[in-house]
Amino acid sequence: MSRRPGRGRGGAFGGRGRGAAFGGGNHGKSGVMERLLSAARQSGSLNLSGRELAEVPAEVWRLNSEAPTPPGGKSSVSLSFDSAADDGPRWWDVVDLTKLLLASNKLTDIPAEIADLPALVVLDCHDNELTSVTDAIASLTELRSINFSHNQLCQVPWLMQLSSIRAVNLNHNAITELPSLAALSCLEELDVSHNRLSGDTAGWLSGLRVLRQLNCSNNALTSLRGLSSCTKLVQIDAGHNQISEIVATERCTSLEQLDLRHNKLRQPPDLSGASGLREVLLGNNALTSLGDVSCFPVGVKVLDVRDNKLSDLPESIQALTVLERLDVGNNDLGALPPQLALISSLKSIILDGNPLRSIRRDIIARGTLAVLKHLRNKLPEEGSQATAPTASGSVGGFGGGGGFGGGGEPTAQASQGVLDLTGQKLALIPPESWPDPASGLTSAVLARNMLQNVPADLSNFADTLRTLDLSFNKIGPTISPAIALLRNLETLNLRNNCLVSLPDEVGGLLRLQELVVSMNQLSELPQSVYELPQLTALAASDNKIAALDKQGLQQWASTGKLTVLDLTNNALAQASPYIGAIASLKSLKLEGNVFRIPRPALLAKGTTAVVEYLRSRIPQP
Repeated sequence: MSRRPGRGRGGAFGGRGRGAAFGGGNHGKSGVMERLLSAARQSGSLNLSGRELAEVPAEVWRLNSEAPTPPGGKSSVSLSFDSAADDGPRWWDVVDLTKLLLASNKLTDIPAEIADLPALVVLDCHDNELTSVTDAIASLTELRSINFSHNQLCQVPWLMQLSSIRAVNLNHNAITELPSLAALSCLEELDVSHNRLSGDTAGWLSGLRVLRQLNCSNNALTSLRGLSSCTKLVQIDAGHNQISEIVATERCTSLEQLDLRHNKLRQPPDLSGASGLREVLLGNNALTSLGDVSCFPVGVKVLDVRDNKLSDLPESIQALTVLERLDVGNNDLGALPPQLALISSLKSIILDGNPLRSIRRDIIARGTLAVLKHLRNKLPEEGSQATAPTASGSVGGFGGGGGFGGGGEPTAQASQGVLDLTGQKLALIPPESWPDPASGLTSAVLARNMLQNVPADLSNFADTLRTLDLSFNKIGPTISPAIALLRNLETLNLRNNCLVSLPDEVGGLLRLQELVVSMNQLSELPQSVYELPQLTALAASDNKIAALDKQGLQQWASTGKLTVLDLTNNALAQASPYIGAIASLKSLKLEGNVFRIPRPALLAKGTTAVVEYLRSRIPQP
C-alpha cells in the first residue's frame, strides 16, 4: 500500500467548496459518504456495496487527488502536520485506494474515470447491471483481482490487456466470446461459467502458463483445447456443456480434479499423461465403454461414470490400485468384474439403477463391503489368496441398506487383519474365536448374531481396529460407554439393533468417519455425534428422530467434513434450514418424514436442489 504526502492544492487542505458531496441536500447520506471516504483515505479500501447506486459518485474517482467538502464549502477533512490535530487524517496516514467494492448495486457501466485510481488492486462489481466496462481499465497496472459476476456483459475486449491480473470472475453474464488471454502471464484463476461461450477453448485458453483453476461450466462449448501450455492447472470444471473431446492433457501433470459431467462424450478422454489426477467426473455423458482403463492415470481415487450407457466394466479396472470411490449408477451393467475386489483401497461402490443379474439384491442392499466380499468369492482361488484386500469397504452411498455386513457364508477366522463371525447366532463371542492381540486386527464383522452389547474383548485391539460391524444384533437400549476405548475406530455400523439412545462417550471416537445407526429406536442424535471431528457419513434412517439440533448442524457446517446424511423415514416435523449451511453435503436423504416443506417434488430433484432451497430459508440477521 503506497503512502503519499498531502497535496497542497486548496481542496486537500479545505480551501475549495464544491457543493453537496454525493448530490442533493441530504446531509445524512452526505455525512455517511464523507465518513466512508475519510476512512478509505486511511485504509486504502472503500466498500459501497448494497447501496442501490445507479452510478459511482464522482468523489470516488477523485479520492486519490483531493478531499471532499461538505455543503457549506468548508472541508470536513483536513490534512494536518500537527501531531496533536484530531479533526482529520494526518498527511502521512493518507494512502491511495487499492480496494474498491461496488457489489449489489444498479450500476450499468464502469466509466473512464476509473483510470484515476491507478493503485487499484481489487475491484469487485458483482451483482450489478453492467453492460459495458471502459477500456481505460487497462491502465490499472496494479490490478490483481476483478469480480464482474452476475451482470449483463456480452463482450470483454479489455480483458486481454490486464497483464498483471491474477483472478478473474465473470460468471453469470451473457459473454459470447473471449479474446486471446495469452498476454495474461499472471492469471491463476478464471471463472467464465454460466455464459454463452461456444466452440472450442483454444483461442482464449492457450498460453495461460500459470493458470491453476478454470471454471467454464454451463456454456455451449464443444471442445476443450489449448491445455498443452496450462501446465499448472489443478482444477477444471467444464460440466454442463456440449463437449465431445478434450485433447492435449499430457502436460497437465498438476491436474487433480476434472469435471466433465453433463456433456456429450462418447468415449473417455485420454488422461493417462495427467499423472496427478485424483478425481475424474464423467457422469451424464454418452459413454458406452471404458476401454481398458489405460486412459486413466493409476492414481485416480474418485471415478464417476454414472448416468451413461456402460454395459460392462473391464477386468483391467484393477489397475486403478488406489481407487476409493466408484460411481457407476444408472448404467446398463448386468454384472461386475470380480477383479474389483482386488482394489484394496475401494471404500464405496454406487450401483443404483443398473440391471445387475449376477449379484443378489440382498447383497447389494448390504453395501460395498458385502459386494466386495461376494466378488472376492468369485475370484480364481490363487488370485483371491494372493491379493484379497482387507475389509476396509464402507457405505456406498449407504447402499439403500446401510452399507455394511458380510455376505456369503459365515466364517470364524481372522486373516489379513479381518475377523468375520457373521451369522453364527452368538450371544457371546467364544474366547477361542479372538485372534492374538498382536495380530493387527483392523476389521471385526460381528453382524447377524444375538449380541446385547459391544464385546469387551474388542478393547484388546484398540490400537489397530478401524472397522466394527455390529449390525443386526440385539444391542440396546444403549451401547456401553466403553466404546470410547476404540479410539482408532473409523467405521461403526450399529444398524438394526434395539438402540433407544447413544451415550455421550461416542464423542470420544475422534477418528470416526462413518456411523450407521439406521433401523433403531432413536428419538434424537446426541450432541456428541454432532461434535465428531472427522465424521463424513451418517446413516440414521428408520428411527424416530423428531428434530435436529441447530447448533449441531452449525457444527457440521463449520467442520466441513460431512458429505452423506441419511435421515429417511424418521419423525422430522421440520427440515431444518441449517442443513442447507452444510456446504460439504453430496448426498442428502430426507424422504419419509412428516414435514410438508420441502415438498416431495423438490426432494425428488436431489441433494443440490434441496440443500440450496434449505439454505435460502436460513433466517438473515
